[in-house]
Amino acid sequence: NNYCNMSNNPWVECFVKGEWIFETRFLIYSLGYCLLAYIGNTCQKSYFAEIKKDPKNAPDHRSFKAMIASRPTVIAATVHSVATSIISCGILITYYMQGTYNKSWTTPGGINLLEVWQTVGLPISISYFLTDCYFYCLPRKDGLIFVHHIIMC
Repeated sequence: NNYCNMSNNPWVECFVKGEWIFETRFLIYSLGYCLLAYIGNTCQKSYFAEIKKDPKNAPDHRSFKAMIASRPTVIAATVHSVATSIISCGILITYYMQGTYNKSWTTPGGINLLEVWQTVGLPISISYFLTDCYFYCLPRKDGLIFVHHIIMC
């Protein structure tokens, strides 16, 4: 199951000869982020519909629904933050737990930690950045976050 050939440049090998693992996961994660954006947009429409329907009894502006209404992609952003934090901390902790004499990216059990980041961490991040650009940055013309996402990709 060595998806990325480590004998050459492992970053290039994952994209060029990686058995479509990156692309498949990228598409799956993108669909997940699209679903989360849809849920956020639905929540936003519902919140503003309640305000329009009865402005005197509007939902509390400090509520969870109001927070999502202000930025519908906050759910996807939170999922992305938690997922990449868990993956990157897990990789680093595993790497440093091997001891000072065996600083290898491959664990004694044969798990290649760089491969985990390349085939799981990167597709999660890149799919989030691109879907957030589409669902948040472009509709709101938020150039600063757009440039941030492009740099992070």
